[in-house]
Amino acid sequence: MAIHQRARGASLELQKDWFRVVFRYNGQKYQRALNTQDPEEAEGLRSRVAENLKLLKRGRLDYQPGDDLITLLLSDGKLNSAPVASKHVSLGALLKDYRKGGCLSKEENTRYTERIHIKHLLRVFGRRTSVGQVPARLQEYIKNRSKEVGQETIKKELGTLSSIWNKWALRAKLVPAPLTLRNLDYPKKKEKARFQTWTEIERRIARGRLSKKEQVGIWDCLYLTVNEIEELLAYVKDAGCLIREKRYQFPWVYPMIAFCAYTGARRSEMLRCEIQDLDFEKNEIAIREKKKDREKELTFRHVPMVPQLKAILEDWLEVHPGGQYTFCKNAGEPLTVQMATHYLRWALEESRWSVIKGFHTLRHSFISNLASKGVSERVIMRLAGHLNRETTARYAHLFPSAVVDAVKLVFVK
Repeated sequence: MAIHQRARGASLELQKDWFRVVFRYNGQKYQRALNTQDPEEAEGLRSRVAENLKLLKRGRLDYQPGDDLITLLLSDGKLNSAPVASKHVSLGALLKDYRKGGCLSKEENTRYTERIHIKHLLRVFGRRTSVGQVPARLQEYIKNRSKEVGQETIKKELGTLSSIWNKWALRAKLVPAPLTLRNLDYPKKKEKARFQTWTEIERRIARGRLSKKEQVGIWDCLYLTVNEIEELLAYVKDAGCLIREKRYQFPWVYPMIAFCAYTGARRSEMLRCEIQDLDFEKNEIAIREKKKDREKELTFRHVPMVPQLKAILEDWLEVHPGGQYTFCKNAGEPLTVQMATHYLRWALEESRWSVIKGFHTLRHSFISNLASKGVSERVIMRLAGHLNRETTARYAHLFPSAVVDAVKLVFVK
């Protein structure tokens, strides 16, 4: 980070070609991205902050603890002029109001994820924290949360906060200014562990050098071989899985698991699937995507329907309750994320398959088996719906490699 210019009361900092203003008041440091790369514009804003800071110290500006001080100084003390945001809205009250009405138009899957993020935001920031204090405490949030989770999770949580703040609260005049996440420092990424077979994981655990927490976590790296996938599906279909001492009567569970195993679909994609997406003549399935293009509500990728899956889906549709959704309990009612996860867990509990953490294991298995058979990275990205090569690269160790052969050529006789 380079210091562009210092002046009494306020200074400018240049980070990645963008300016931000920095100053201290009552012993506390404040900073705000100015959303400009123009030195003259940035200097003008800095001068305004410095001058208004003098007026504030002289008692010429109306400021109450909890107000957004930076916005007050940038707006020439007009924070409290109509129309204004409520001066002392707490973060807890803001997010509570949002959940009551601001998120009702969103899909249940999105609301479910937001509820998880909001829970952590309130826990770390504190429910009583004034919304005016939130921008200055973003870096503190990152510091505290990084003790628990990695960079990607923190970015998702702050992304949820930014979306709620700028797309809902700002329009409702519940916050005084947009929230920017620019120029924040995040902890370095931790390289994710490689995907491993069941045998490889058991061998690592048997060495006895992993803590209980590490032993539990390593199963997140599991991918099932083709034979193990077939064994899993046979168990779910025929082994008499017991749920609370009663044979489950959930006929949609078996085709759900088979769908993810044979297509590599994400859990959310499986739940969005509609019967019209199943083309039994072309032996193809249209997977409904949400992540590929943010400017479009929906995109599709097409995955071949293998004979095994075709037979399973045809049998399921004979007893399907009706409606447009491929997997449902009642006609026309899609399953929620929570219930889909519960059904998977109930089907596998008290069996050797209970180490499978979720539907993502089936997706990882689909991709890993493609990689191990030498399918090109480009084709895998297309089938899996990966947005960048970095995601696919996590499976790179499974691709048949010339590296090992090169070393053997030199040292192995």
